Amino acid sequence: MTHNYLFLFHEQYAVKKLHHQLQKDNFFSSVIDAPRKLSSECELAVSVYFSNNETYKYYINDNIRVVYKVDLDRFNVLWQDNN
Repeated sequence: MTHNYLFLFHEQYAVKKLHHQLQKDNFFSSVIDAPRKLSSECELAVSVYFSNNETYKYYINDNIRVVYKVDLDRFNVLWQDNN
């Protein structure tokens, strides 16, 4: 079973960088507007589906602000930059 994950960023240039890395690694990802529930700013996010619940950790870097696992209309924080 696959689950949807959302990555939000500190810097917008990192959106394209992660999107391309995921494509290179054969994951289907989309660049989307961050849901208003998650960000009051005009912000982009990367949406991706992983079958392994730990795969998202491989893509965490200094540019990632927060990672959510999407469950219907709920957004569960899996990881957040506390700096």
